Amino acid sequence: MHALRAFKALGAIDAKGPAAYVHFRAAAVALGPLMRALQQRATQPTERQVLADVQAAYFATRRAWLRPHIQARLRAIAAEHEAEEKAAGLLEARVGALRDWCAFLMAACADEARLYRDFFDDDEAKDGLLRAFLDSAMTLFHEQVRPLVIHESDVAVLAGLSLTLLTYRRMAPQSAEGEEGSGSGSESEEDDEDGLDAFYAVVAHVLQDTQHRLAYKAQSYIRAHISGYRIAAPDADAMARWVHVCLRLRIAGPAQLSTLLDEGASGLSAEDAECLRWVYPPIESCRWLVAQIDGCLDYEVQCGLADEARTACKQNLLSIGARFVRDSSIKSENPLTEADAELIAHLFATHNLGAIDHYPDSP
Repeated sequence: MHALRAFKALGAIDAKGPAAYVHFRAAAVALGPLMRALQQRATQPTERQVLADVQAAYFATRRAWLRPHIQARLRAIAAEHEAEEKAAGLLEARVGALRDWCAFLMAACADEARLYRDFFDDDEAKDGLLRAFLDSAMTLFHEQVRPLVIHESDVAVLAGLSLTLLTYRRMAPQSAEGEEGSGSGSESEEDDEDGLDAFYAVVAHVLQDTQHRLAYKAQSYIRAHISGYRIAAPDADAMARWVHVCLRLRIAGPAQLSTLLDEGASGLSAEDAECLRWVYPPIESCRWLVAQIDGCLDYEVQCGLADEARTACKQNLLSIGARFVRDSSIKSENPLTEADAELIAHLFATHNLGAIDHYPDSP
């Protein structure tokens, strides 16, 4: 009864943040020996029921403080990074917020596990009560992040979130690699000691949501920027200049063009070099997308999306890009014969196909 009154009194203390934690740690000095003695005597139904009531009171008191504390801190971190969004950019703001959320929750889980063991023996942690308590608290993280993920449409932001979550996921011991992160055996016990099983489990769920969204938006990007690309006036002018320089320099094939573009090649002006280095926009989009999703998804999914992007790129290049070069060469002020137009279109397609796997930093 003394323990129940003590936990009730602790719950009534109007303290926030570290102060409330300090009050519990101080109370554990007196209550801890009593709790451990009760655990040792809890061999009969009556004693076990008393122990269960005491543990329920402990978790109810901690829950009443911890959930509002987590909610307030998650919102405060979000507000801090929203204020920085204009200066740092959306990607940095979202990834920074996620990183700070994860760091805070790791510390919160470790603190709760340490506090629980100040009151109760380690053996009690293995019955699932502490893990269930922390799982309940970690749902607040999932509720905070999931709406951001499902409403995010920027591939770069989703990729950054996935990489950040993977960084924390890879910190989990091997036994926590499953979806629930519960594991068993000696490695699981070691992980229970720092109280991070619940954190790793919720990170796995959030990561799964983020990767699904990233894969979906990558496919949308392929449809919009690669398969759906149509030649506009600025790109048409760039293609016309590319054709003009190739004809003026009498470039006969991809090998000759590559030689001219090699560093240190002589006889090529800076203006001509810039013109010849122009790349068909769907290829830039393809290279950028493949670079963005690299390491962010399961290997099979990543390879499938990369192949889908390359295939869409090749189809657009051959059906729209090369055809445009051929037709515009025939209809230009200095028209080419159909045979010469076919050759320059073939050169354009071959040169650009060879550029697909060269990844730039940005599209």
